[in-house]
Amino acid sequence: MLIQGFKTQSSLTIGNIDRYVVKYKLHDGNINHISEYLNASSVLKIKIHNLVHISLRAAGLVTGPYTLYCEVRPQNYHHHQRVFATATQPKFESNVQPQQTFHADLQLNDFSKEELTWTIDVISQVLLTCTATITYELSIEFENGAGMSSDRLYVTKMNTEDIWELPFSQLQNNALGKKDHLVILTHGLLSNLTTDMLYLKEEIEKSDPCCIVTGYSGNVCKTEKGIKYLGIKLANFIVSKTAQVQSHIKKISFIGHSLGGLVQTFAIAYIGLKFPLFFQKLQLENFITLASPLTGVLTDNPKYVQLLLAAGMLGKSGVDLGLASMDGYANECLLSLLPCAHTRNLLRRFKRRTVYANAINDGVVPLYSSCLLYLDYEDVMNSLEEYNNPEVSVQELKGEQQEFLQKNLVKPFSKAVSLWAPQATTTSEPRSIPKLSLLDTASHVLLQPVPPLAFIVNPSARPNIILHDRLYTAADIETIKTQESFQALLTKSKKSKKNLNYMLEVISGGSDDARHKEEVIASRWHKDLTWRKVVLGLEPDAHNNINVRRRFSNGYGWQVIDHLTTEHFIHPYTETATSNNFESTDDVSDFNWLLEPEKQGFFDAGATGLISSMSNLLDQWTGTTEEYDSTPTSHDGKKQKQNVYDQTLTHEDLDLLGV
Repeated sequence: MLIQGFKTQSSLTIGNIDRYVVKYKLHDGNINHISEYLNASSVLKIKIHNLVHISLRAAGLVTGPYTLYCEVRPQNYHHHQRVFATATQPKFESNVQPQQTFHADLQLNDFSKEELTWTIDVISQVLLTCTATITYELSIEFENGAGMSSDRLYVTKMNTEDIWELPFSQLQNNALGKKDHLVILTHGLLSNLTTDMLYLKEEIEKSDPCCIVTGYSGNVCKTEKGIKYLGIKLANFIVSKTAQVQSHIKKISFIGHSLGGLVQTFAIAYIGLKFPLFFQKLQLENFITLASPLTGVLTDNPKYVQLLLAAGMLGKSGVDLGLASMDGYANECLLSLLPCAHTRNLLRRFKRRTVYANAINDGVVPLYSSCLLYLDYEDVMNSLEEYNNPEVSVQELKGEQQEFLQKNLVKPFSKAVSLWAPQATTTSEPRSIPKLSLLDTASHVLLQPVPPLAFIVNPSARPNIILHDRLYTAADIETIKTQESFQALLTKSKKSKKNLNYMLEVISGGSDDARHKEEVIASRWHKDLTWRKVVLGLEPDAHNNINVRRRFSNGYGWQVIDHLTTEHFIHPYTETATSNNFESTDDVSDFNWLLEPEKQGFFDAGATGLISSMSNLLDQWTGTTEEYDSTPTSHDGKKQKQNVYDQTLTHEDLDLLGV
């Protein structure tokens, strides 16, 4: 017999999460009284039902997708520990479709504790629109427990704002006096901060109690508007946010995923010029990028795709990544201006600069771009030859669910990507290094290949994914440039036997002009700078796994985050070869490219961005929405307490910062 214990409804939009902490009191501390409360087969049954109408399953990408990611984990679960008992294994579902239900049974059989605690996360999987809303119902029922009572069941709910803003509120009230290290996270293209970077945030906060982690969520659904647009928004947020807790913060770090690595670089350069005293009052700790296209993606695409990027296929961001020349700067593009002397002077002040790069299975950012081109490729190749691919599994789906996902989500997206980027389809040409296409990476956001159960519950079942980890000095880079093997690589010489491998072949593709542009950009990033380069062998979808977009679906990336937190926060390494040279900033004619605001057009968002732009525009015409914010809504449709991320700098803010 099932007895109702708890029931609630809630609604989520893009970037929203609801977290429920569930506690059940087993006994009053007297082991002899357990039988009065429950028996060994007593169970709490969790049900999360997606209430969205079934017709919206077929809405696909344009208005959703209206799916939920759900997980339940015991309070003491951590991926470092082996889980032996089935009852204590985490449960999760990557895509709960409209009118489908996620089920999980919580066993109440650990009588050594007075109470048991679990965490339930319900996350919106909406990708492109800021207006789509997913309503769901959560219920907790008792089974096989004659003595069970809702009086001993305690449920606490946290929403997106609670998780991300509560630490700042406590810091302002001097409740977290020891926290003095501000960590800024920045998401990538077609992504969001509050759910896609949540795992990274919480792991950093666990690893170092002095850290307070935040980021700018106002760029969601706007990531195609260009690095400059996104970077200025981020910069203003950082300055304003820091002003609120200026007396507490002594250190600052930056971590960017994908496009976010370039956006955070622009923000740093902008702040350094616009608010010159800002960084003088802070210790600059870590500058970290995760699979970021630091030299663009020009030679990874054929000529006609380069033309499409320049024409705005992916909005202004696509133009930036395609290395299109900026007006008034001859042959200079934004990515070649960005690592100028002014930016390098700021980067040089960071104690640690680290780039994480995917050697394989990244269909978005090629290795040469995320590792800044210059690398000991021979060592990477040798590590790959010894690399054993882990078991890859796609979470089992019911036939109906699989059919709907393939028909209404993956296939339409495939057609769209094939239209916008025909080169993105996977080729059948044999290669010794596996290549994941852009299409595969994008579709994996919708239908994630998940780790097998053994990977999740047994740490020893996980292969080492760190293929290469080395500190590169400016002198090392000059040595690499003169090596015959590297020169052969760039000139398509047949002397390089490994040039047939995809990882290296993409560098040799493209025109001489494209290769030259990327060489110039990479050289500027390295001038008098030391970089730690960590190359990864992630399966099966490296671009979404490197930042662990979802805790279990993207669990292949756990070791990346472990490495990041250990090497930068728990036991931070010290660079012994960092140059402190201060450069003159006259290597650029002016800083209009950095300071002058750009005029934004409706079509700057590109083909994919038009989906969210059209959705927002229609709502504005009908008067049903205002500028999007990430504030969650309750099940009655009312906005909860507003959290304004896109803040305007006041005179008080600037006074606090001394600017």
